[in-house]
Amino acid sequence: MTPENENLGKLEERVLRLLKKLEAASKEVDEYRALNEEKDRQIQDLKDKVLRLQKQKGVVKDKVDGLLGRIDGLV
Repeated sequence: MTPENENLGKLEERVLRLLKKLEAASKEVDEYRALNEEKDRQIQDLKDKVLRLQKQKGVVKDKVDGLLGRIDGLV
């Protein structure tokens, strides 16, 4: 094997290793992207739940205030 062929073979091996690493990194990025999207959905769901609970809290507070006002009116 000539030195040029040997160098070409080494270059080919390095390029193939780099391509495999690039492919693995690309898959990892896709996995993290999907995980990030799921976390974003979970965050939005939790924000929606907090908003609903805050509204419910307001309704309960108004009812309690109304009942306390009626009780105060009786006393």
